Amino acid sequence: MSFASTFNQLMFFVGFEGLTFMFARMILDYTARNDSAWMAAPALILLGAATGVLFVQMKLQDLFIWHLILFGLVCFAWHRKSNLDDAKLTEMAGKVAAETGKKTEEVKESYTMTRRLLSFGLISYFVAFSGAVYYLITT
Repeated sequence: MSFASTFNQLMFFVGFEGLTFMFARMILDYTARNDSAWMAAPALILLGAATGVLFVQMKLQDLFIWHLILFGLVCFAWHRKSNLDDAKLTEMAGKVAAETGKKTEEVKESYTMTRRLLSFGLISYFVAFSGAVYYLITT
């Protein structure tokens, strides 16, 4: 493999990673802000399957493990940033409860469930992406 083709493959990979992160972030942001976190998993499954097909069509399967590592690191970072200690969560829930008229415990439960659903959506992306790539490589 020549340097030019390797360089082109790496540039395609970098672009692919950037677009994948951007679309995943848009889905997470939209579903979280619109109280529809339950939609994150189906949307990210579709994104995972579509990006899996695109990944193989772009002949990037040699970089499969790198995609999983990079996307996994981003997912862990997002998950870590959204993890609040109980005191901070109670404080933020109190402010939201005062603004919306809901109970503090209700706001805390809503935040926790939203976080769980978004995390499940990210795992769903991994499964759909890996499944699509595996299927296309082996057939």
